[in-house]
Amino acid sequence: MRGVKLKLPIMANPRRHPPVPRESKKWARLYRLRTLVERVNSRVKGLLGLGKIMLRGMAMVTVRSLLSLLVMLAAAVGMA
Repeated sequence: MRGVKLKLPIMANPRRHPPVPRESKKWARLYRLRTLVERVNSRVKGLLGLGKIMLRGMAMVTVRSLLSLLVMLAAAVGMA
């Protein structure tokens, strides 16, 4: 199978061809937001115990997650 090439459309690989150019100011702003969200995810998993949830059912997991986020927000308001 030498010489066989597979041509994919540009939209098939959004990592190589993102909809927002990497050198733009919009990209920098969006990337800062992503960093912020990843930091919050890390705190929620580590400090609030959502890294390993031992509950059954989507409703129970949702309640646990929302309560954890409310605790994190209350702590932030208390520190402010």
